[in-house]
Amino acid sequence: MKKMTISCVLFLAFNATYAQIGVNTPDPSATFDITAKNTTGVSTNVDGLLIPRVDRERAQNMLAVPTSTLIYVNNISTGTQTGTAVNIDDSGYYYFDETVWKKLNSGNATDKDSNIYNINGSLLDNRTVSQGNKTLAFTGTANNAFSVDGSTFSVDANANSVGIGTTAPGSKLSIIGNFALGTNYAGLSAPSNGAIIQGAVGIGTNNASPAKLRVVSQNDDVANEYHFDDYSGSTNKYNALRFHKSRGTVAAPANLNNGDNIGSIEFIPHFNGTVEPYHNGTGINALYEGNGTDNLTSLRFFTSGDMPYSGEKMRIDPKGNVGIGTSSPTNLLHLNSSTNGALKIVDGTQGADKVLTSDANGVATWKDLPASGGNSENIYTANGALLGNRTVTQDNKTLAFTGTAKNAFSIDEDTFSVDAADNKVGIGTTSPTQKFVVKGANAQPSGTSATVRIEGDSNHALDFGTFADSPYGSYVSSIDKNSGNGLPLILNPIGSNVGIGTNNPHSSAILELSSTTQGFLPPRMTTAQRDAIAAKAEGLVIYNTSTKLLEYFDGTNWKNYQ
Repeated sequence: MKKMTISCVLFLAFNATYAQIGVNTPDPSATFDITAKNTTGVSTNVDGLLIPRVDRERAQNMLAVPTSTLIYVNNISTGTQTGTAVNIDDSGYYYFDETVWKKLNSGNATDKDSNIYNINGSLLDNRTVSQGNKTLAFTGTANNAFSVDGSTFSVDANANSVGIGTTAPGSKLSIIGNFALGTNYAGLSAPSNGAIIQGAVGIGTNNASPAKLRVVSQNDDVANEYHFDDYSGSTNKYNALRFHKSRGTVAAPANLNNGDNIGSIEFIPHFNGTVEPYHNGTGINALYEGNGTDNLTSLRFFTSGDMPYSGEKMRIDPKGNVGIGTSSPTNLLHLNSSTNGALKIVDGTQGADKVLTSDANGVATWKDLPASGGNSENIYTANGALLGNRTVTQDNKTLAFTGTAKNAFSIDEDTFSVDAADNKVGIGTTSPTQKFVVKGANAQPSGTSATVRIEGDSNHALDFGTFADSPYGSYVSSIDKNSGNGLPLILNPIGSNVGIGTNNPHSSAILELSSTTQGFLPPRMTTAQRDAIAAKAEGLVIYNTSTKLLEYFDGTNWKNYQ
């Protein structure tokens, strides 16, 4: 192949008139026009433009480089990726942009036409597509045809579905996780796997006003049913349709005031051509009746009225009292009506002139009135059995029973009996022989065998009884009712004298013992037992069985009676 220098070729093709240079052409079409020597055919000769080839170090050291200078860097093992060579990181074509060398492309075969259609890549900077009035469409048939950050946003072109949080949406729009629509309340995030929605929501309608949620169905062939289904597995979960009400804001809720409405459920009919007859119908309204610090609420039931202003028919107040025809029930069930026949009870036993009666369990039924003289059965006309506990509230009234019979009034036969004939009272007997007789069983003294016991408000008790065995008499005992131990028994603690064996003790004696057949027997004990007495009182008398003498204590020593 014949070669010649560029200066000769340029000279042969030089056109001085237009200052154009042609290579392999006598008629250049531009300032510098290079025409292939063999534009077609199977020639093996090389045609082309060979750009100057340098290594990175050479490019890095060039000075006063004109803008748009083009080179091919064939070696980056020399020099450093700094200064004007900051972008030279691979072999390839570079041009000078007044400041640094810019890569034309990397020189790799795969990068010669590198773009989104034939290779993956990374953005080197933020990018904006200004569409103007043009459209940008992606068409495909793959399941995850278009996605952003994996499952963050995915378009299933095969099923025509969109997924957020999933690459396999099961519906037209599937959202896995929580989401918010509209304004985020004061920076609050949506609940886990839930949603927060700002503004009104319409289902089946594009006009939710004036409601926050409005559901409209216009299919006459389908029942308009709204279901809340819960499958709790093996646990008993508490399900609720909840209306929460407070004053203030979401971020700073405030207590309610007395009379604030908590929430309502309304059933509104369309009537008289009214487009939106809100409140005119039937419903339930919850009202706050506290002072802002207590939990006092009531339920009001309305029919055919303007909730919550008129049409109230029944109320359950904070105490649980139910009022029908009244907003202030005073009893568990309070009925108020200005017309007769306000209450009707039909159970199959009803009939003319019957009365409603209750059994012992409070079960009521209708019964016929007594036939005798038109008087109802009562204590004056017949014996009977109480069907429940009864209380007679007397206030300032008296209740008197008058009679002349022996056992005129009794409770449980002889448990308590009043002898109106002889003006006597018996306990344990229906035939008292004295003004007041308590009859019990003979028994030896103990903490539980007394016939009569008088109890104090602590552990003290005074027992009266009769012996079952020797000495076959009666006893009086002061006793500790809890432990059964004896307590002191005091006679005439406020003064005067006591007589035994006499009904007229001498006024000069605090105690007179009178008998012509019996004597006075003081306590008998040995000398050792005598000396063991603690806190001895002066004048204390005993009979010493060791010395066979009657002795007294003079405050210091024991003395013998001489």
